[in-house]
Amino acid sequence: MLHRSTYLQIDLGVNEAVSLRRVKNSELRCESGRVWITEENGDEDIVLSAGQSCRLTRSGRTVVQSLGLSEGAQCRVILPRSPQWLMTLLRRWLPGASAGKANLRLISGG
Repeated sequence: MLHRSTYLQIDLGVNEAVSLRRVKNSELRCESGRVWITEENGDEDIVLSAGQSCRLTRSGRTVVQSLGLSEGAQCRVILPRSPQWLMTLLRRWLPGASAGKANLRLISGG
């Protein structure tokens, strides 16, 4: 059974970016540092600081990049609750992730 706290942890180095696919209806929360977010076919870009979050609303790619000259950033993509949606995500999205050296972890807890 999947719990409410299922999320993807993203650790980014200084000015490092990750390209995510199929994360529509997820929440992106900046845990530390600052991140710049742009969604394919989105109306505007978003900058989040530690403690801030936003809802990802677009299909297609979402690019998340750390901002700052001396530190990276940590963020979480909080996934929708549906186990079926998560299985689709794992089959389709993870093989297509382009993360460079970014550290990606799927975490599920109580």
